[in-house]
Amino acid sequence: MPKIYYCDIREDRQNNSESYQRIIDVLSGYLQYDDEGRSRVYVPDLSIVSRGRMILHDFETSKETLGYDTPQEYWSDERMYALKGRIREGIGILKQIIGNSCNVC
Repeated sequence: MPKIYYCDIREDRQNNSESYQRIIDVLSGYLQYDDEGRSRVYVPDLSIVSRGRMILHDFETSKETLGYDTPQEYWSDERMYALKGRIREGIGILKQIIGNSCNVC
């Protein structure tokens, strides 16, 4: 069965850990930059990667949530529906690439 990984990146990013550096390498070219010009993973970030190939990268919500006091203020039904659509799109592409089973996970 294919695996889906969830990463709470806060501590890794704060410590600039080896794991965080690997994530930066994989997502190179898709990330935003911090005030010092370094690639940085802002959250939330949805990245679907298969065999080193970016399938879908969505970080819009990490930019658009500025100015909202709580997640509930941001996550309207319309925004949740749109994000779910992007997730479905990415998983659909991933299914086409790996078929019904994943022998590399």
